[in-house]
Amino acid sequence: MRRLLISGLLGLAVFCRFWQLGYIPPGLNRDEASIGYTAYSILQTGRDEYGSRIPLSIKSFGDWKLPAYVYITIPFVGVLGLDDWVVRLPSALAGAGTIAVVYLLTNSVTAALVLALLPWHIHFSRAAYEANLGLLFFTLGIYFVVKAKKFTLAAIFFGLTLFTYHTYQIFTPLFLIGLFWLKKINYKELTVFGVFLLIALLTTLGGSKTKSSISFLADPVFIHSKIETPRFEASNKLLGRLIYNRPVIFGTKFAANYLNSFSPDFLALKGGEHPIHNFPDMGNIFWFEYPLLLAGAYFLVKEKNQNKLIILMWLALAPVASSLTKDAPNSARLSPMIVPLAILIALGLDRLKKTIFYLVLGLVFIYSAVGFYRSYFVSFPLERGIFWGAGYRQLAGYLNLPENIDKQVVMEKPNWSPYIWLLFYSEYDPAVYQKEAVRFTPTEDGFEHVKSFSRYEFTELDPWELLHPGQLAVKWADSTAGPKTTITAYDKEFFGVFEK
Repeated sequence: MRRLLISGLLGLAVFCRFWQLGYIPPGLNRDEASIGYTAYSILQTGRDEYGSRIPLSIKSFGDWKLPAYVYITIPFVGVLGLDDWVVRLPSALAGAGTIAVVYLLTNSVTAALVLALLPWHIHFSRAAYEANLGLLFFTLGIYFVVKAKKFTLAAIFFGLTLFTYHTYQIFTPLFLIGLFWLKKINYKELTVFGVFLLIALLTTLGGSKTKSSISFLADPVFIHSKIETPRFEASNKLLGRLIYNRPVIFGTKFAANYLNSFSPDFLALKGGEHPIHNFPDMGNIFWFEYPLLLAGAYFLVKEKNQNKLIILMWLALAPVASSLTKDAPNSARLSPMIVPLAILIALGLDRLKKTIFYLVLGLVFIYSAVGFYRSYFVSFPLERGIFWGAGYRQLAGYLNLPENIDKQVVMEKPNWSPYIWLLFYSEYDPAVYQKEAVRFTPTEDGFEHVKSFSRYEFTELDPWELLHPGQLAVKWADSTAGPKTTITAYDKEFFGVFEK
């Protein structure tokens, strides 16, 4: 019976993560397209789009991505080609792998099942999220500490998280310090991890300015509005200085962000505000799982379990990095929470088990699962397609038709990075692009937008006004029409393509 349950669980996990992988989410977002084209560029030339040879920090749009996902994607692109589902395949495999590791870690079918059906984890396994790869590596590190007792391997996997997603460059060192304090690892493992940490810090210094710009600690607008202005306007200047200063305001903001990471609003009802990291009308977990989460936390605290402090520390430290940012709570930066949440929900479910309880919960789950399917596989592509790249495959195909291949193209919104989709879907020769690319002056945050390459020009002005006879103007590649739309020439409703 147990083997049958595990087989069914595996089938369910595979279905949720691999079905329609190339179409839902609807088209690659720009980070996914960048990961895919960078992998293709390194495969073809040994260099990224800027011409840097075998980089350990990927400049991309100037946001400096970490290298692990890109390099893992290279063999997939080499064997399977440059396609949406290929770029997402490493994340889907990482998601399925994490479920297997959670089962090995907890020896609980319930914990694996909760994770397999968790909306947050399903979504992050269906897009090319570096954070999802980081979650697999981190969970493997925990497994080798708690179960396999292979501490050097644990240190290696913890070290690899530093090259997946920037959140782990704060979270993992804090967690390792905690493990050392709990006497779960020793100086040898810390030294192995320290080597990874040193390499990660040395290779990602170029992106420090860009990444620091997302923190309220370095945000001049936040500092001016929350500290300088209230202090100036305070009737009592001494009191104003005591209340409106960096330690007090920063501490208050951090505490609010941290507590919001555990709120029912973020976890169970609405999710975060970022339209790519979340989907309509749902939280990151099912609403009925929130009381199970609280129950699981209660039972874990009461348990005489030598590993309970690891789970509690995992959950407590996971929001630290996100809580330092302006747009917290952010589902991507909080993704290290996913596994401990699933474990606690499963614990709450197992401890409250009674026939009537399971019957009611089963009915609620079926209802919620149907709602999730409708929300994610039906509504999500239509309502959030505008934030993904659904229309760009068709646009690239249209612009490369025989009758258009020699025409100059003027396109708006260079800050949306439309060039990356044109490179990706055209499989544009990376060696040629590296020589042709012309970029705007970097922004204050360090982002670099492409001004032109080959026959393409990107402008902040109205492209129609710049157009010469025989050229094409692209007002916007509309993503709302969906990935399977059949286009016709000059479909202005879909692409906004004009020709003089």
